[in-house]
Amino acid sequence: MTPRTLLRIAYLALRNRLQEELRYPFQFILNYLFFVTLSYFLAVGGVAVQGGGSVLSNMASFFLAFALGGGLNGALDIYGSNRARVEEFYIRPIDSVSYLFAVFLGRMIETMTTMSIFLLLAALLLGQSPEILVRFIAVGTPLFVVFVAVGMGLAGIRLIFQKVGVLSQLIWILLLGTSLAASTSSLSSLALWSAFANGVVYLRGGPLELNSFICSCVITAGVGLLVFKICERAMFKRGLSSQE
Repeated sequence: MTPRTLLRIAYLALRNRLQEELRYPFQFILNYLFFVTLSYFLAVGGVAVQGGGSVLSNMASFFLAFALGGGLNGALDIYGSNRARVEEFYIRPIDSVSYLFAVFLGRMIETMTTMSIFLLLAALLLGQSPEILVRFIAVGTPLFVVFVAVGMGLAGIRLIFQKVGVLSQLIWILLLGTSLAASTSSLSSLALWSAFANGVVYLRGGPLELNSFICSCVITAGVGLLVFKICERAMFKRGLSSQE
């Protein structure tokens, strides 16, 4: 698949997301008002639980966890809840990994732009420096790609076992809980092998362990892609693509 085709698919995915949201503007605005309000109160609660920190950094961490959850569940959403969707997916004359990453390039642009706008507005309303926005984009963009790969690994497991239960939801809840409740000292001890913990520490004003962050991102994404490809090959070998 050529880069032009990749960009075209990403553009169409982005346009589709925008059309879905703009089709019902009242619901769109109401949903996001509720989301931002909820994130503020959760961030205030996070300060109390952690015994320190700032509301803005907690909101940034919450936005990060929420965005990564969208990337995590994305591949499962594309494959759908029935085998007919799987058959339709593999009719395309495009490599599955390339196609999924092209789709999520468009979704990443929409998600990260939306979260960045919310974070900028929060910084202005709270009277704080919008510098955290740069930190958010710097760690959020690579982490979104990583969690798309992790989600593809879960989708690969689903190709074989058909059901993955609430595994993806549990991971998402773990991300949200960690972003709000885990202390900075605890996250710092995990930062050497967890890119997400490293990113949250960075959003809270701590240092970014760049080498550990890059290595963790590469290894995690690589494991997710490897699981997906192994399961995909096993699906074709066993003839499972058309089974319910």
